[in-house]
Amino acid sequence: EALQLVSAVSGKPDYFKAEIENGVLKFESQSGTSNPNKDVKSYLKFTLVDAFGHKTPVSLDFTVKRAQ
Repeated sequence: EALQLVSAVSGKPDYFKAEIENGVLKFESQSGTSNPNKDVKSYLKFTLVDAFGHKTPVSLDFTVKRAQ
């Protein structure tokens, strides 16, 4: 996948499915998952590709906030 939101604890896809649509990041809750009852440390992972085709993996800290 081009964009992933991964739990830092389990290493598995997190509560939200992340995708890029027309240059905009979108997050949609995944079916079959429950709202987090505490903040979940996660990573937003994607790969940058420059004009010469060089690929650079990027992992940014991301927190999925608990349900209010």
